[in-house]
Amino acid sequence: MRTPSLRLKSWMGVPVEVFIVPPKMTKFEIAEYLKQLYDLPVIKVHTANYLGKWKRNTSGVKYKLPDFKKAYVYLQGAGG
Repeated sequence: MRTPSLRLKSWMGVPVEVFIVPPKMTKFEIAEYLKQLYDLPVIKVHTANYLGKWKRNTSGVKYKLPDFKKAYVYLQGAGG
Protein backbone atom coordinates (compact mmCIF):
# COMPACT_ATOMS: atom_id res chain seq x y z
CA MET A 1 0.00 0.00 0.00
CA ARG A 2 1.43 3.34 -0.94
CA THR A 3 -0.85 5.81 0.80
CA PRO A 4 -3.92 4.91 2.80
CA SER A 5 -6.61 7.56 2.93
CA LEU A 6 -7.20 8.66 6.48
CA ARG A 7 -10.80 9.70 5.75
CA LEU A 8 -13.40 7.00 6.26
CA LYS A 9 -16.33 7.42 3.87
CA SER A 10 -19.51 5.46 3.56
CA TRP A 11 -21.59 4.47 0.57
CA MET A 12 -25.18 3.44 1.21
CA GLY A 13 -24.37 2.74 4.85
CA VAL A 14 -21.29 0.60 4.07
CA PRO A 15 -17.93 2.06 5.17
CA VAL A 16 -15.53 2.55 2.25
CA GLU A 17 -11.78 3.11 2.55
CA VAL A 18 -9.65 4.32 -0.39
CA PHE A 19 -6.03 3.19 -0.91
CA ILE A 20 -3.46 3.94 -3.59
CA VAL A 21 -1.78 0.66 -4.51
CA PRO A 22 0.75 -0.51 -7.12
CA PRO A 23 -0.88 -1.14 -10.53
CA LYS A 24 0.10 -4.84 -10.52
CA MET A 25 -1.86 -5.69 -7.35
CA THR A 26 -5.10 -7.58 -7.98
CA LYS A 27 -8.37 -7.23 -6.07
CA PHE A 28 -7.78 -10.58 -4.38
CA GLU A 29 -4.24 -9.60 -3.30
CA ILE A 30 -5.50 -6.28 -1.88
CA ALA A 31 -8.24 -7.99 0.12
CA GLU A 32 -5.89 -10.68 1.48
CA TYR A 33 -3.23 -8.08 2.36
CA LEU A 34 -5.71 -6.02 4.38
CA LYS A 35 -7.23 -9.07 6.07
CA GLN A 36 -3.91 -10.57 7.13
CA LEU A 37 -1.94 -7.46 8.10
CA TYR A 38 -4.63 -5.19 9.52
CA ASP A 39 -7.41 -7.69 10.31
CA LEU A 40 -9.99 -5.60 8.43
CA PRO A 41 -13.42 -7.11 7.64
CA VAL A 42 -13.26 -6.67 3.85
CA ILE A 43 -16.52 -7.33 1.96
CA LYS A 44 -15.38 -6.45 -1.58
CA VAL A 45 -12.81 -4.40 -3.47
CA HIS A 46 -13.28 -2.18 -6.52
CA THR A 47 -10.27 -0.82 -8.40
CA ALA A 48 -9.58 1.99 -10.87
CA ASN A 49 -6.41 2.40 -12.92
CA TYR A 50 -4.95 5.85 -13.52
CA LEU A 51 -2.22 6.96 -15.92
CA GLY A 52 0.46 9.25 -14.56
CA LYS A 53 0.22 12.89 -15.60
CA TRP A 54 2.78 14.67 -17.73
CA LYS A 55 4.52 17.58 -16.02
CA ARG A 56 7.19 20.13 -16.90
CA ASN A 57 10.01 21.15 -14.62
CA THR A 58 11.35 24.70 -14.35
CA SER A 59 13.66 24.12 -17.33
CA GLY A 60 10.72 23.10 -19.54
CA VAL A 61 11.69 19.42 -19.69
CA LYS A 62 8.70 17.07 -19.72
CA TYR A 63 8.49 14.12 -17.33
CA LYS A 64 5.76 11.65 -16.43
CA LEU A 65 4.47 10.82 -12.96
CA PRO A 66 4.10 7.08 -12.25
CA ASP A 67 0.89 5.19 -13.02
CA PHE A 68 -1.17 4.11 -10.02
CA LYS A 69 -4.28 2.22 -9.02
CA LYS A 70 -6.95 3.26 -6.51
CA ALA A 71 -8.58 0.53 -4.46
CA TYR A 72 -12.01 1.17 -2.98
CA VAL A 73 -12.32 -1.27 -0.09
CA TYR A 74 -15.82 -1.93 1.26
CA LEU A 75 -15.71 -2.89 4.93
CA GLN A 76 -18.29 -4.69 6.99
CA GLY A 77 -20.38 -2.07 8.80
CA ALA A 78 -21.31 -1.94 12.47
CA GLY A 79 -24.70 -3.46 11.67
CA GLY A 80 -23.16 -6.61 10.27
